[in-house]
Amino acid sequence: MPLTSTMLKETLVARFFRVLSFILVIFAIFWAYFGFPETVAVHHQNNKAIGFLPKNSLFYYLTGLVLLNNLLLNIFAGVFQKLPNSSLKFPNASAWLQNRLELNQRITNWTKITQGLFNTFLALVVYALAMVNLTETKKTIDNYQWMLAIGGFVLLVILFWLPVRVLFGKPQGLDKY
Repeated sequence: MPLTSTMLKETLVARFFRVLSFILVIFAIFWAYFGFPETVAVHHQNNKAIGFLPKNSLFYYLTGLVLLNNLLLNIFAGVFQKLPNSSLKFPNASAWLQNRLELNQRITNWTKITQGLFNTFLALVVYALAMVNLTETKKTIDNYQWMLAIGGFVLLVILFWLPVRVLFGKPQGLDKY
């Protein structure tokens, strides 16, 4: 059964968002590398910097996080598509296995959206670090604490969205289940 037009739109949106977020996070990382002072305050307590990293170490850590996130999620999507149907045992599996193409596409879209959200969150964290470390902004870490809470919440929602959708939902191609 071919993918529905809704699934094709979701796939295009997921791909576009992932690519756009990847460009954004790469831009943010390079902007940080060339704009940060030689030592970057990365740990704060009572609005005072107490932990520092050299900017080149921060650059490598951020780049590693982006590559690790994107690589692991791509591997997961590729491995899932190659799993035999007999190894997929979960509630509502029979309905999803009749529409394996849609299940594979949902997994792929979910990984792309997760990558995009992680990349966007990391770009926002780099922005917050820049605003705190650049002397002309006069911002404190308290101005950006909301990002951690909201970013963590959004990442948790997206992590649980797919399992809930697959376990309790049905494929679009099946109306009889």
